[in-house]
Amino acid sequence: ETLYAPKQTRSSTPRPTLINVGSLEKHKGQRKLVAIMTSIVKLYPSAKLILVGDGPDQDRLRNDIDKTGITEYVSFTGKLMQDAIAAELKKADLYVSASEYETFGVAIVEALMTGLPVVTTPSGGPQEFIDTRNGLITEGHSEAAIIDGITTAVKNIDDYASSDIAADARARFGMHNVGTQINDCYTQALDG
Repeated sequence: ETLYAPKQTRSSTPRPTLINVGSLEKHKGQRKLVAIMTSIVKLYPSAKLILVGDGPDQDRLRNDIDKTGITEYVSFTGKLMQDAIAAELKKADLYVSASEYETFGVAIVEALMTGLPVVTTPSGGPQEFIDTRNGLITEGHSEAAIIDGITTAVKNIDDYASSDIAADARARFGMHNVGTQINDCYTQALDG
């Protein structure tokens, strides 16, 4: 849990640096994130998108980036170990997910543990724990909805308290608390 300690300061200018962590495959929606970067860069000329992970869509994503001429705004880290993922998360201002579906959203929880606000599409699992205190859920999966979600979050970035986001994520999903819940379930089952 200390690995994902929140970064100490947030950029004073709305850059923003966006990040997405996950397997680079169609249902994860990274191609939509790349597609919207042209619009995001028009709104925020110093915006960046960091894609962490690898997968079958990587070559398509690189081609999309080359075709749209946004190579200076999008970077790939490839697959990283947990400590390197935590370091990349701390470079970002906002975690973004355009996934079609998520059963839970481990990468989203890791982002929350670093105090990052999250913008996510309505994809299942994250809808159970993303709210106005820690981010927002877009109005759908369209590029326009994702752009709107990102711009809304960037405009309100100072309203997101990183330390509160991180503390809430630890309280809900930290090893100690989850371990206690699992132990309680086993104890109840054995006693029941």
